[in-house]
Amino acid sequence: MAVGDDGIEVRRLGPEHAEAYVEVRQRMLREEPWSFGSSPADDLDRERRVTRDLLTSADWAYVAAVDADAIVSTARLFRTNRPKQAHAAAIVSVWTDPAYRGRGLGKRVLLEAFEVARGWPGIERIELSVSARCDPARRLYESLGFKCWGVQPDAMRVGGESAAEYYMQVALKSVVRSPSRP
Repeated sequence: MAVGDDGIEVRRLGPEHAEAYVEVRQRMLREEPWSFGSSPADDLDRERRVTRDLLTSADWAYVAAVDADAIVSTARLFRTNRPKQAHAAAIVSVWTDPAYRGRGLGKRVLLEAFEVARGWPGIERIELSVSARCDPARRLYESLGFKCWGVQPDAMRVGGESAAEYYMQVALKSVVRSPSRP
């Protein structure tokens, strides 16, 4: 947990945050359709029980920037229990409230997610994907060392329009540590 000079706290969420996260998640899916593979109607996180279970899981971490108890930026990190893939974790559902963009909150949240990953035994690599229609997000990931290893054309369609998806990864050891951590 770290509080920035702006008073915004970046921390891992717990099961007590399930209700607030579901509200934010529905908003992000409505407002940013190109950023997420799910839609409000088919998203598993719309079920508060599912979110609460994931928030208590040892294999999931929800990291958020919180301003006066409001979630204003978030990312989810998860790992698999499959032995052949246990060296990698994935980041999904990265989002920052439009009113808070340009303040570095996405980067702070991701750096905290990397710290969580460092605490998971055997994690060496972080993976994610990003829509070709989300250039600011892709630039953020690249600034943290993510490299694109593949592109899926026509990965998603919204309103009859198509977008490719970039698949990216970074070696955890190459990512700088969060300034709030030793």
